[in-house]
Amino acid sequence: MVTSRDMTFQIIKLDSKPSSPPTKVNGHSAPVLAVVIDPKEEFVASSACDGTVCIWTLNGKQVKNWDRIFPSSNDIMTSPTLCRPSWNPSGKFLAVPQKDHVIIYSRDTWEQARVLKSSQAEKVPFFFRICVMDLF
Repeated sequence: MVTSRDMTFQIIKLDSKPSSPPTKVNGHSAPVLAVVIDPKEEFVASSACDGTVCIWTLNGKQVKNWDRIFPSSNDIMTSPTLCRPSWNPSGKFLAVPQKDHVIIYSRDTWEQARVLKSSQAEKVPFFFRICVMDLF
């Protein structure tokens, strides 16, 4: 995946022969913050300054969109968070950080499977790389 300071990112398939052109993915209304591919290489999760987290196929089709996940901004430099979603190693769950908790979504339904609050962090096996949000 390739992203820059605009509202798009591109999926480049390096293993295709002959090489196929990049797939440009549009759907956020503010700059993209993070893009992560799932371990099964079927979906991509992206977050953006508009406060959204989206799920896409590798062909760029939007599968799921969560609005107002975190406060929005107009620029990466002024964003109150990096909001880096993270897949668990099997790809069965997606963790999305919030202000003081993390929502775990199930890949099968894209529904909320669990909420981890900061007070529960020591009690839960931690298998996600989660970025701490700096909200003031």
